[in-house]
Amino acid sequence: MKKKISWLLNLCVLTLGLASQPSIAALITLNAEGSLGGVPSELLPYFSRGDRVIYELVFDTETPPDSQIVGFASSFKSSVSLFSVTIGEFNAMASSVTELTVWNNSDIRVNARISDGLTSSELGSFIVERLAFQLFDSDAKWLDSISIPTHYPSPSEYENHIFRVDFDSSNNLYLTGELDSFNVSYEVPEPSTLSILLLFLSFLYLRLIRKRFIN
Repeated sequence: MKKKISWLLNLCVLTLGLASQPSIAALITLNAEGSLGGVPSELLPYFSRGDRVIYELVFDTETPPDSQIVGFASSFKSSVSLFSVTIGEFNAMASSVTELTVWNNSDIRVNARISDGLTSSELGSFIVERLAFQLFDSDAKWLDSISIPTHYPSPSEYENHIFRVDFDSSNNLYLTGELDSFNVSYEVPEPSTLSILLLFLSFLYLRLIRKRFIN
């Protein structure tokens, strides 16, 4: 009887450990903020140099690459569920076919075009044609083209941390600037239903055995 109780106690401890074990977050939200640098005169009625810009990127780090140049770069189009930019009250958003490319030991680039699922966001007589940003570091040993990175150093660690919003490629109208802060949040999965159920059943059975043992 004591052996059975000891075995059940060990089972409870093991199940509790499984239930509380922190999981590696697959879904990541990257908020990258910066300021507008170059603003064409045609867009000055809407934007000014120094306006704050917020990029939001939501992606799944466990998604396998859609295409790959082994040892050099990988494209993860199907990993992105949201890619948007906000400048003041203006917002443009891309869909899940956004291009996310990781170059081995060098940089990560994110692009979205109207042809690739970018919502046709209008601004006066102008239409957004492309959203993009790039994080580049020639010594970025943490960037591996095999997978999407799960952490991002501060902008000061990169040689380039730039963004671009194209409004009219035929007239060469676009906004540019530099990113100056990153905020990464992780969606941690809840403990599995099976683990919680096993823990509950083990607890009930242990109480039943203990009651019989006392009686």
